[in-house]
Amino acid sequence: MSAVPSTTQAGSAVPAAGSSQETFLDRLGIPHPLRWGFLGVLVFMTGNGVETNFVSPHMANVFGGGDEMINVAATIITFYSLASLVGSYLAGALSDLWGPRRVMLLGLVVWLVFQAAFLGALSTESIPLVAATYFFRGFGFPLFAFSFLVWVNAVVPKERNGAAVGWFYVMFTGGMPTIGSLVAIGLIPAFGGGFFGERWAMAVSSLIVIAGFLIAWLGVREKHGSLRLAPEGETSRQVIFSGVHLAFTNKRVMMGFLTRLINTAPQFGMFIILPTVIAETLGWGQSRWLLMTSIVFAGNILFNAAFGALGDRIGWTTTVRWFGIVGSAIGLLLWWYVPHWVPAGSDWGFVVAVIAGTVFGILLAGFVPLGAIMPALAASSVMRDIMTFIPFKSAAARPLQSCCSTERRRFGCVTKAGSAENPCLAVASVLFGARLRWRALKGITGRMASTTPPASPPVPGESPLAPRRPRAARPVPRLAPPLPYPLQVRAFERLRAANPEPKTELLYRDAFTLLIAVALSAQATDAGVNRATPALFDAAPDPAAMVRLGVEGVTEHIRTIGLFRQKARNVVALSQRLIDDFGGEVPSSRAALMSLPGVGRKTANVVLNCIWGIPAQAVDTHIFRVGNRTRLAPGRDEAEVERAIEDNVPAPFQGNAHHWLILHGRYICQARRPRCPICPINDICPYEPKTVDP
Repeated sequence: MSAVPSTTQAGSAVPAAGSSQETFLDRLGIPHPLRWGFLGVLVFMTGNGVETNFVSPHMANVFGGGDEMINVAATIITFYSLASLVGSYLAGALSDLWGPRRVMLLGLVVWLVFQAAFLGALSTESIPLVAATYFFRGFGFPLFAFSFLVWVNAVVPKERNGAAVGWFYVMFTGGMPTIGSLVAIGLIPAFGGGFFGERWAMAVSSLIVIAGFLIAWLGVREKHGSLRLAPEGETSRQVIFSGVHLAFTNKRVMMGFLTRLINTAPQFGMFIILPTVIAETLGWGQSRWLLMTSIVFAGNILFNAAFGALGDRIGWTTTVRWFGIVGSAIGLLLWWYVPHWVPAGSDWGFVVAVIAGTVFGILLAGFVPLGAIMPALAASSVMRDIMTFIPFKSAAARPLQSCCSTERRRFGCVTKAGSAENPCLAVASVLFGARLRWRALKGITGRMASTTPPASPPVPGESPLAPRRPRAARPVPRLAPPLPYPLQVRAFERLRAANPEPKTELLYRDAFTLLIAVALSAQATDAGVNRATPALFDAAPDPAAMVRLGVEGVTEHIRTIGLFRQKARNVVALSQRLIDDFGGEVPSSRAALMSLPGVGRKTANVVLNCIWGIPAQAVDTHIFRVGNRTRLAPGRDEAEVERAIEDNVPAPFQGNAHHWLILHGRYICQARRPRCPICPINDICPYEPKTVDP
């Protein structure tokens, strides 16, 4: 039996929102087990952001200087940004396949290898070589950072999602470009300033990136990071392209994507245009441009978490519409025009220009709740699938704006790189963005922030249930009510008709071998366990034989199963405990079973149900999903779903309820795309939107 990872070990689980187990960090929106990962993202992005605000003029100087070389540098950054775009999407898809930890390691390796290659290419002054190495380095930081974002969304409670995403972007933006720019201010003069100071600052940034990775890698031990997150049965191809398919088949997801793309394009465009404008055209110098960037995005940092929490309270849509869309559009115009309206090079003018930019930085944080909105836009997909589009659309904006920057001469918008003689680029970006933003929101306004469950389907002869009034104090999403008794009976009658005698798909011979098989199935598929256990049970059919086989012998048999070393130790220890405490027999009580090494409540319930016929409910990821989607047994966690099955499923169906639900979730009510047309309870199930093809 496949199962989600156990969350009983200390420090490995994020408690449910509002529970007594929540720590201060949990309530704040930072999952306590992942706290070092947030810090690691901050440090990693600091290293990545050292160069952000001077790399464009630096490359232009390498190639000989002048406006034409600025355009060449912008083109190189465009292709770098395209790599970041693809890397952002792959971060989500590969995390589903391999687990976020492995993808974060891959991101570090890619970043370091091609950073070294990029610095070497700059010394050759070869435009194609610089472009190629910088392009491939663009895959590095999104693979690291956004894989961690997937990790966060795999474990954070829904009620804390807006705040958690906000804190992620606090760390992301805090590093790039905020603290990164401050580090550059210190490093460039420390290495002699000017061209060579910039070169050495980029070299030293590699050490900061390594430090960020080590903080996250060594500090975070939460289990989901090392697991395949994609549902069992999906091929690698399906996982990789599921997000793309979703975007082009779900109009609301596409509109959300376009909303954020148009919003973010001007932001990244400023990193290409403004370094020359602020430092040279307006005469404030490089250090003041870097200081301006740090202050502007420090404002963004301070308000990222605030707007995430505000969205959880007043509504995600409201926050995005008024603070993100309207506010950031106004702020962008201020950041572009105000520096040109004040006296060039003056101290007080610089202060006013910084204030104008900070307004943009603060209001840009109004888009943070979009990270919680996107999962809500597609109820047919798990959250992490949608989350791949959060960084994806942000990265997509950069090449869009870079392309605009390189083409500014063709459209006659400016006569000198970044001058304010005719700033139509900024105006057009804002106006076009505002138009598309309103259109995008029109399709999703009022539908994406609601956490109120849909009304129960009507039961003939019964009045509909009146919805509960929400709490006046801290609004916590209410749990959907279970289906009424008549619909419960009807649903399980149909499940029974489709499969009168359901059985576990795990292969076993007796109580002992079933116990071992279920213990091995945690974080693994039934098929994978079944391939390994026949030979194991031939070699060790009873506890005494298993102890004689030893850890090394068991390891050799189960090497193809995830976490095989720890499981081998548990199997041998479990067998020894059976001999010492239970006379070599498998006990028939839940407490006795759970006293065995590696046996939790879920495993114990499977053994009680399959061996002794006790109506115990072993809730895994499939049952959790089906119970909530169908509202046969809704609950916020596995314990609540188990209790809901016991409380609501009619007695004649209790014995096999666990089997029907897990098989239904495995083969019909699948995670990403439920097969609604062939579902026997399609007309009873309140889940929306239903799929139209199997």
